[in-house]
Amino acid sequence: MGNPAKIEADPELRAFIIARIDTLTFDQIITQVFAVFPPNRQISRSSLHCWWQKWAGETGSSTN
Repeated sequence: MGNPAKIEADPELRAFIIARIDTLTFDQIITQVFAVFPPNRQISRSSLHCWWQKWAGETGSSTN
């Protein structure tokens, strides 16, 4: 329901996160997102965590 998560609505951001999710902490990923993406495409740590919980459940990933 509602709008999709910002990560799901931005394929480049999603790919960027997925490429790092198995090797970096959430804090490290957020730091890199802030360094690479403009403010309107940045996300919070809590948004990343919520998205990851859903994504991990769908894919069976258990990192972070």
